[in-house]
Amino acid sequence: NRSGAGVTIVQPQTNAFDIVQHYRFLTGADADYVGLARAYQTFGVEKGFLRPMTVTSGDMPLRLEFLGAEREKLLFWYRAIPMTTVEQMRAILEALPVRRVEVVYYGWQPGGAAAQTPLRPQLERTLGDLKALEALAETLTLRGGTLSLYFDPQVGVVDEGGYTRSEVAMAITRATLGGYHRGVRKVYLTVESVQRRLKTLSAAAREHGLEVAVDGVSFRLY
Repeated sequence: NRSGAGVTIVQPQTNAFDIVQHYRFLTGADADYVGLARAYQTFGVEKGFLRPMTVTSGDMPLRLEFLGAEREKLLFWYRAIPMTTVEQMRAILEALPVRRVEVVYYGWQPGGAAAQTPLRPQLERTLGDLKALEALAETLTLRGGTLSLYFDPQVGVVDEGGYTRSEVAMAITRATLGGYHRGVRKVYLTVESVQRRLKTLSAAAREHGLEVAVDGVSFRLY
C-alpha cells in the first residue's frame, strides 16, 4: 500500500539485462585489498572510464574538507553555529606548507550542513560573505588548487523547501524513498530532478569561480 506495508513477491516480468563478471587472480604482495584496488584501477584505465592522474608540477595536491556551519534546535526554531568561517579557512590554508590544495566546503549553505542545499551559492551569514569566498577560490586556483562546494543532488530534507512533491522518487508501491543522514530525515529525488539540480548549481558556482564536490551518486543507487 501507499504507506509501504506489504509482502515481497517475484516480479511478473523480470528485468532483462546481460551481466558480465570478471575474475582477476592476485598473488604475492598484491593479494590484499590494496592489490584489488590497484587491479580495478588498471581495469578502469584500460576500459577508458578512469584517466591516469597527470601532475604538471612537482607538488602532489592535498585535499582538505572544512565544516562550515552546523545548526542546533532551540525551542521552536534552529540557529546556525559557525564551525569554520571563510577567514578561518584562509588562515589555516595560509599556514600550510603545501600550496596546491583542493578544498571542499561542507555546510556552507544557510542553516549549516543539516539544512537543505540551495541551487545557487548562498553562504550562511555567520561564515562570512560570498565575495571573501570568491577571493579565496581565486587564490587557490592560482596555486593549482580548487575550492568546491559540497553538494548531494539526490536528497531533499524532509519538511524543508528547495524541491517539490513531484520531484520525490517513489517505489512501485508509491511509498517515498529516503533515509537518514546526520540525524536528519531525507527523501531521494528523481533522476530528472538530480540532473537539473546538479546542472543548475554547477553553472551558478562557476559564475563565482567555484567548483562543486558531488556526493551520493557514486554509491547510492535506488
